[in-house]
Amino acid sequence: MINNQVGEFSSKCYRTLVFVLQPLL
Repeated sequence: MINNQVGEFSSKCYRTLVFVLQPLL
């Protein structure tokens, strides 16, 4: 369960970073 939560958190952070950095690229 904990590992799954970490995976979801990582995916959310990754999507957020991509969304924020996409215009800069």
